[in-house]
Amino acid sequence: MLTIGNPLDKAIVALAFMAGLRRSEIAALTWNDLEESENENLLIHVRTSKTNRAGEDTDIRLLKNGFAKAVRDLRSGASEHDPVIGLKPQRISQRITALAKQAGITHKLTAHSGRVGLASELTARGASTTETMLAGNWKTARMVAHYSAGAKAQRGAVAKFL
Repeated sequence: MLTIGNPLDKAIVALAFMAGLRRSEIAALTWNDLEESENENLLIHVRTSKTNRAGEDTDIRLLKNGFAKAVRDLRSGASEHDPVIGLKPQRISQRITALAKQAGITHKLTAHSGRVGLASELTARGASTTETMLAGNWKTARMVAHYSAGAKAQRGAVAKFL
């Protein structure tokens, strides 16, 4: 069943939207990649990605509060080497698209929308470009600027002064 009440769907949304993970990164996660942190947060060690195929760069993401709990709730008896989600990237995309439709979101929402949403939300809350780049492991400010253009406009001079 596909609902946001479904623990698997909650975890997918948490990983895509708060951690800003790509669908391939979500699919590749094992329980060994998660580390308990202070305040019941989870640190996510992204071993390889589109921009780090060799796994040479350190890429650690943070899940807080209910987002960390949503992922933790899936563990139930899984070993360190078991996948966290256990779905292929395409299936993760299909679930996110279906959840958006079920929620009444009419514009196209994909698994990559989490990364866009993370950049937009951080920018809207006042995070610097560097802070946002670090949060989503973007290599260039150009991508952050592209993803967060709407949020920047909403904080810009027109919004402030007119």
